[in-house]
Amino acid sequence: MKVAVMQPYLFPYLGYFQMVKASDIFVFYDNVDYIQRGYINRNNMWSSNGKQYFTVPVNKSRLGTKINEVLIRDFDTWKTKFLKQLRFTYAKAPFFNPTYELLERFLEQKKYEKISDLSSDSVRMICNCLGLHNQFALSSEIEGLTEIKDKGDKLDYILTHYKAREIILPPGSTELYKHWKPENAKKRTLEIPEINYKQFNFQFIEHLSIIDVLMFNALENVLSFVEKVNYQ
Repeated sequence: MKVAVMQPYLFPYLGYFQMVKASDIFVFYDNVDYIQRGYINRNNMWSSNGKQYFTVPVNKSRLGTKINEVLIRDFDTWKTKFLKQLRFTYAKAPFFNPTYELLERFLEQKKYEKISDLSSDSVRMICNCLGLHNQFALSSEIEGLTEIKDKGDKLDYILTHYKAREIILPPGSTELYKHWKPENAKKRTLEIPEINYKQFNFQFIEHLSIIDVLMFNALENVLSFVEKVNYQ
């Protein structure tokens, strides 16, 4: 059994979905501290001048607020603005119509109140679209986890909970967990994906939201990118 653990990111970049692909159970780490100016409520899309953010506005929160406690501020207004931003940016992209319709249906199905729900559902929806039928879970639903303080001990607890023998960690986490050694499991860290595809006629901008990948590539090509999992 392979487990991956990551905060719920909003329409995350390709490497996030490689974590899903590499795991059997993907745990959304939703009861850890919310990080402002991170990727929980925002991400990057293409721009002729480089990356541009799309951001879901959230209510101000005190230090130590958990991700699953952060509330969205005026979801309907953001949704309308976001869809307009997509149309303005990607209207001439080769796969604009199916991608836009997919996102529009997703955002119309529910009025989200919590950013953790919107972000985790954005991942589930894209995975379903790509045919990635992993088991998803929320860390907030694992009894006893919140009482544990050490980040390594938390991961050990999750591994024990699922009887997992392997944990998949995201790129960039090597330093964070360099002193942590799982007691009865193997620790594997993904490499940052090196994927290149045509974005209009401009120089390629890497590590954008999965939305950008979908706008410029057929689903079978996107899935082939996701399946190119490499480890450090």
